[in-house]
Amino acid sequence: MSSNTVSKSRYSSTVLSSGLRIVVEEIPSAASVAVGFFVETGSRNEPPELMGVSHFLEHMSFKATKKRSALEVNMALDDMGSHANAYTSWERTVFYAQVLPEFMSSAVNLIAEMIDPAFLVSDFDCEKNVILEEIEMYNDRPESLLFDEIMQARFSPHPLSGRILGTRETIQNLTHEMMKQYHSERYHPSRIVLAVSGAVRAEDVETVAEKLALGSNKATTFSAGNNTLPKNKAKCSRIREGDMQEQFMAVWEGPSYKEHRALYIAGMLGILLGDEEGSRLSWSLTHTGLAQSIEAGVVAFTDTGLFYAGFASLPENFSKCREILFDEIKRIKDKPPNKSEFERAKTKFASRTILSSESTQGRMMGIGVDELTRQPHLNLEEELKLILSITSDEVNAFSSTLNEAEVEGSIGPMQENM
Repeated sequence: MSSNTVSKSRYSSTVLSSGLRIVVEEIPSAASVAVGFFVETGSRNEPPELMGVSHFLEHMSFKATKKRSALEVNMALDDMGSHANAYTSWERTVFYAQVLPEFMSSAVNLIAEMIDPAFLVSDFDCEKNVILEEIEMYNDRPESLLFDEIMQARFSPHPLSGRILGTRETIQNLTHEMMKQYHSERYHPSRIVLAVSGAVRAEDVETVAEKLALGSNKATTFSAGNNTLPKNKAKCSRIREGDMQEQFMAVWEGPSYKEHRALYIAGMLGILLGDEEGSRLSWSLTHTGLAQSIEAGVVAFTDTGLFYAGFASLPENFSKCREILFDEIKRIKDKPPNKSEFERAKTKFASRTILSSESTQGRMMGIGVDELTRQPHLNLEEELKLILSITSDEVNAFSSTLNEAEVEGSIGPMQENM
């Protein structure tokens, strides 16, 4: 894959006196700008009684700020013609917008204002009901519930095992003052990264950022309680009689964010094993009609990670699918991919990386996460070189660590003895 497919860009980073970290990727060929605030807080930072508060705070950012009403916030986003949203994960909460270049300053200022909300009691009470509804909607998604079960079985009692949305009980019991206290402890500039990518100049971003008033509180040392990270082994199953399919997932220990090259190696194995088309599991499970869907890949955290593989099938095919999945895990170790199979997977990986890079939002997300997790920044050309340098021996070595699954889980209409 030639380097002339790569758009040239310029990366810069700086830290303001407030502690706010700024990363900018200037892409001269871009026609838009993506702005994101990455806050170093998520569900793993929550004590049990506050489970779900990080996600609740994400919702509150779209309500009234100290300067504007909720309507004015949303009208300001509309006035910029922005594509704006937010998400919460185990280790971060991210607020972002993609705008035309002339609105970069407005977007940065508005999102900075949004992540320091007014905390009106009326907004809090209204949004609590919205989140309770969201939890019920989430409970209708067995594939998501299964991953929650896997995380709980693997990491309990550590907060990494908690649900990102929280539970009905924790959200109902969460008070206005509890949320405000959590915000003051976690939303300090030293825990925030401003990432900007696209048709922009770094000096312009820094000029805007230096005028931001982010967090008047002092940074505090916040503990969610248990800091010992367990690595439990378990098998779990849950019956949901109304479901039409059986969901299954198995996980093994995978690389953390700190294991940079290993993370890409595990991603390559995920493509070889469980990509939607052309993978080992696609040929043995979905193309044969035994499974409705398959998946394999890696999820990383700052200090650990998980490699996973799973499927969804009709209950009558479940046992056969589970047997084939573990046979394929064994076969990819015993009969590694040949040269053509490996090169196809490598090309897929590289092509998807290039396609993602064509979006300023995609590049902004990449540099923001890298900075938040303190990983080395790679421009697109460097990232492609890394992907293309991965060898079959490296992938085979990682696949050889996938022995007995450390956690297996199923959810659906039947009870399966695993």
